[in-house]
Amino acid sequence: MRFAERGHKTKLKFPMTMDEEITQSQYLLPFGDDLRAFLTQDKVTPSMLRKVLRSRGVFISSIEKKDMLEHLLLSFLAPSEFVHLLDEVREKEDSPKLRSRSYTISSEAPPLAEMLPIDFEFNKIAQDEYGNVKIIGEPSFARDKIEGKDSYLLSYRLEKQSIGADWTRCRRIYEASIRYTLNPVENRLEVATTHSSPETEKANRQVVGHVNSELRAKHYIETSGESKVLFGSFTNEQRIFFLMKFPGINSQGGLSFVKLADLALALDSNTPTPDEERLNWMKDSVNKLTLSGDALQNVFFVNDPTCWKHLLVWRTEARFKFETVDFSGSIEVIFEFADCANGANPDAEFQIAIPRISLEGRAQGSPDSIRLKRQFTMYLDAAKTVFVQEALNYSGLVHAGIGTPVSS
Repeated sequence: MRFAERGHKTKLKFPMTMDEEITQSQYLLPFGDDLRAFLTQDKVTPSMLRKVLRSRGVFISSIEKKDMLEHLLLSFLAPSEFVHLLDEVREKEDSPKLRSRSYTISSEAPPLAEMLPIDFEFNKIAQDEYGNVKIIGEPSFARDKIEGKDSYLLSYRLEKQSIGADWTRCRRIYEASIRYTLNPVENRLEVATTHSSPETEKANRQVVGHVNSELRAKHYIETSGESKVLFGSFTNEQRIFFLMKFPGINSQGGLSFVKLADLALALDSNTPTPDEERLNWMKDSVNKLTLSGDALQNVFFVNDPTCWKHLLVWRTEARFKFETVDFSGSIEVIFEFADCANGANPDAEFQIAIPRISLEGRAQGSPDSIRLKRQFTMYLDAAKTVFVQEALNYSGLVHAGIGTPVSS
């Protein structure tokens, strides 16, 4: 359902930045039940509403979302306010999530340009069986050298239509990419995928599976040479060590750690619960625990390695400051084992996402912001390779704490 079918009676143009459908069309401001449905969704946080009210000069003592809604439902949203909130929501939802893996190259493999299939039917391979998703255009691989390595990138856009969704989600366009890079030093073929929705994640999986099947059939990559980071790749202690290595990045690549802001964990029912009140209170009563705060790096779950063997940790969110030659600002980074809601999926794959970047002197969604997001994501993914090896070698003897180098 288009915005123009429901809402206020005055047509307005919105300079939207997050969705092609909204950018190219005219819509009406939401009101009544439509406005309430938009404002009450989980992605619209109390801090976002408080910021809108403060910009109007309205200050209220309550921090409860329901108390802020009354002011906004009675006075409606200005076009700029609606644009701001919708951009904030979609920036969180559509942030590219990077996953990577690598394969051993056989001695008979030709150059990368000859390895990759040229005329494969992307649209047919990634076709949605229910007809709700359509690939835009005819995607294909294009050469895109990176750091001196031979690399080929396939970028595409996917359109999803949801008849039952609310009016801000009925038609969405998502972006995704698949990159194959040849690493001759380590004799590896590196595959990095980015997705911004479950639909693009599925399409990536289908296309990579098809390409890899052809490469194996031609004996270009070895069947048993796949390397990827899964939840089950580590012990409990190694996994937490691995996740805490990222906040340990300090003054590297222009990044400086600020705080650990989010943590998802559960008590491992397969290990004996220690006779400690700080842990055994979760036994038989808490399936999972999500912590949010301003200094979670100081809680015992994180800074006391004696707890680690009893804990399943699958998601962290860290804040960093950055300063490059041209820019400065801050980023939020999510490190997680996807589809691992309670630590029970050993095949959950590790991924990195930057849902928000604040760039001094630039608006959200600017080309510079997008470029820096990609740059920092790739930098962190490169660091991941080193951290995995350090985590697998972790013996639990030494832990220096977050924000300082950690070694075993």
